[in-house]
Amino acid sequence: MNESNKRERRGRPAKLTNQQILDAAVTIGLPNLTLGGVAKALGVSLAALYKYFKDRDELAEFVANTIIVDYPLSPDGTGDWFHWAHTFAYSQRSIYERFPGLAQVAVQRTINAAIPRLEQSVRLALKSGFDEKTAWWATRAIQEFVFSWYHRVEIREALTGRTGKSCQMSLRRVVREFPPGEAPLMRSISTKRMEESEDERFEFNLRALLAGIAAMRTANPIPMPVEKGVAGLRKSRARLANK
Repeated sequence: MNESNKRERRGRPAKLTNQQILDAAVTIGLPNLTLGGVAKALGVSLAALYKYFKDRDELAEFVANTIIVDYPLSPDGTGDWFHWAHTFAYSQRSIYERFPGLAQVAVQRTINAAIPRLEQSVRLALKSGFDEKTAWWATRAIQEFVFSWYHRVEIREALTGRTGKSCQMSLRRVVREFPPGEAPLMRSISTKRMEESEDERFEFNLRALLAGIAAMRTANPIPMPVEKGVAGLRKSRARLANK
């Protein structure tokens, strides 16, 4: 092989594998993910990485898809949606805890790997007495609960990292600013609940959500001003739009 051919071969960019890209991205972490950072970690040019992804969002979607698809679907178990949804919520939470920033990506974009999980949830909900619309809404309620829960955790952890103060410490400080005798219940709560368990709160909120969904599924659900509330919201929007 002559020298010109050797130089030409040396100049060709190496072909990247999905695993190489994923490993570099996970090492960097989704919150700090950039095309430039991944390119540097892989030892290739930014232009080389643009051949695989058009922008940072597409790269983040690839990472999220690859992470989620590696987690097995929760088994149907008894076939009861409520038992399955409880297990599913914890499974999703564990993924978000292991991969910070994943919850935010999942909120912003529809992840292909999530579709089989949504399909499974709707199928089990239909078998558990839901109609198609409420099966989908129940599925979204659980999904969005876990999304928002862990995204809130990430925001609060970042704030604590910057300020050195937790949300509970902030609550206690604000309550103490009230004159003595005012907000006595909040004063007691903020004093006693400084070491509040996130796990206990997650379980309580999840069970409350599931109980509410169960009540709405029945033939005679608990009376709630849902329709009136929705109608009132629509009227308020209309009034604002006409101003």
